[in-house]
Amino acid sequence: WKESRYFEDDPFFPLDVTITFPYAGTQLVWDTREDPLLGTRGLLASVDLQGSGSWLGSSFSYARAYGQVNVYHPVFSFGAGRAIWAQSVRAGYARAFDGQELIPDVRFYAGGSYSVRGYPTESLGPREDLGGTLFATGGSTLLVVNEELRVPLHPRLLGVGFFDVGQVWASSGDFGTDLATSVGLGVRALTPLGV
Repeated sequence: WKESRYFEDDPFFPLDVTITFPYAGTQLVWDTREDPLLGTRGLLASVDLQGSGSWLGSSFSYARAYGQVNVYHPVFSFGAGRAIWAQSVRAGYARAFDGQELIPDVRFYAGGSYSVRGYPTESLGPREDLGGTLFATGGSTLLVVNEELRVPLHPRLLGVGFFDVGQVWASSGDFGTDLATSVGLGVRALTPLGV
């Protein structure tokens, strides 16, 4: 059960809409990683399907699919440990029915440190100009690919080299166009609380 309120204080076109919609979904997960926080070997794959419509008593009809595959391979010994190649592919598609538009809660967003690094959080894809400021509106189709090499520098430090590519599109017909890419280096510290 979900409730979303959309409000815009515009003197000419004020908006105040609350959409309440029940939805149904399922998620399938396969996880063979030996460490869920910082995998060094194994696979994480998941598929998430959800939807809503009049068949559930909802005034908003949609279907949404999201899947991801993350693979971790030890590649060579380096210093006191092993270098790890981490790969991730995430893809999603959502569609509204009955002449409706996708609401922001079910759209996809990309960009940021857990997506396409080097871009501000949720900044990729379609944008809307609101008073001279561009805001990401999200889209119906998503693709994010991350390639990462992790090299141990010290028992508590990892060096990271990465290549990311991805985008969010308003329409699936635009899939694969205008891909955002980033390449970078970083250092991660392992602490008792996490990375």
